[in-house]
Amino acid sequence: MNDRTGGAKDKYCAHYSRSEIENLAIPSGAALISIRDPGSERPAARHAEWASVLELEFHDITSDVPRDEAWWNWWPLQGYLPPRADHAEEIAGFIREHWDRTIIVHCEMGLSRSAAVCDILVALGWEYMETRSEGRRLANRRLIELLLMRLPAEAK
Repeated sequence: MNDRTGGAKDKYCAHYSRSEIENLAIPSGAALISIRDPGSERPAARHAEWASVLELEFHDITSDVPRDEAWWNWWPLQGYLPPRADHAEEIAGFIREHWDRTIIVHCEMGLSRSAAVCDILVALGWEYMETRSEGRRLANRRLIELLLMRLPAEAK
């Protein structure tokens, strides 16, 4: 990886928290996936300076054990929005659209939802730029499962 301009040969991914993304030096030509809690304020991430931005709102709800759809459908009844198939479809479409770019991802803490997207990007060939000691260890398992159903077999 040379100058991190987002070209096909040197595309990378990284995940950040809300506060980190607000102060990040934006990589040239990079695209941003911005994930925040429903109803929370949009981060001051200088959206116009990115090549493209996908904004999504859902809570960081996951499970380390397999759950049926009834379990996932219970959360909205409690006022929470877990990652859903339509969120994964939007992310997958954004990845396909920006296949040759660096993709930066942020969520509130920069640990789970954003790490899940980076986990998939790495499986698809993006280089991973580690931004925290936890790496992708705390990635949201639900979001990973949903993305694996929508992206090329290379990610599986």
